[in-house]
Amino acid sequence: MANHAILAAERVFARARREISNDGGATTMRTLALLGCCVAMAGCASVQPGTLSDFSEMKAEVSVRIWRDIFFQAPYRKILESSNPVAERHCASVGRKPVFVSMRGADLRGAVVLGGVGVTNKSDAIVLYRCEKERDEEEEAVRIALAAFSPDIVVHVWDKLSEAERRRLKDDEPFRRALDEGSLRTVSAEMDRVLGDVRQTSPPSNAT
Repeated sequence: MANHAILAAERVFARARREISNDGGATTMRTLALLGCCVAMAGCASVQPGTLSDFSEMKAEVSVRIWRDIFFQAPYRKILESSNPVAERHCASVGRKPVFVSMRGADLRGAVVLGGVGVTNKSDAIVLYRCEKERDEEEEAVRIALAAFSPDIVVHVWDKLSEAERRRLKDDEPFRRALDEGSLRTVSAEMDRVLGDVRQTSPPSNAT
């Protein structure tokens, strides 16, 4: 339906342009005719439902079919409204949330121009998302509390721990009490205790 309307608007636009160029009529009539055609074409600008064009556990690339011309292009907001649900479904399937990274192919560089008049141009906008795990709120609270003692312990110790190690620290009551009441020395000692226990009970890796 939108395609038929677009083609009809193009024909009206071209006919009006020819008549105006051959006519010595008032400037107001020319302006009104052009404005009417432009408004009609703007109303026909369309964005199609997004489709997953490339994906992995870490990313979702969504292709969105768009129509544009030299005067009008699909707004970025409309493209994102089409691509966001696709990325959300994919990232949710791997237990993650989508984070917008970039968009390409949504500008006018591919539009066809004939005699200064924009001609309809269908193309794909490609929207890239990163699938990120949601932060555990309790783990994030521990991370922030550690940063209050020393940012270095966060960067050089906490962020390099495995998920199992962070989970054990988060659930360890003496360690959490040390975060609330202790000093950096106490916090470090409790952290070493918990991590030592985790590493002693962890199964050894297979030798190669």
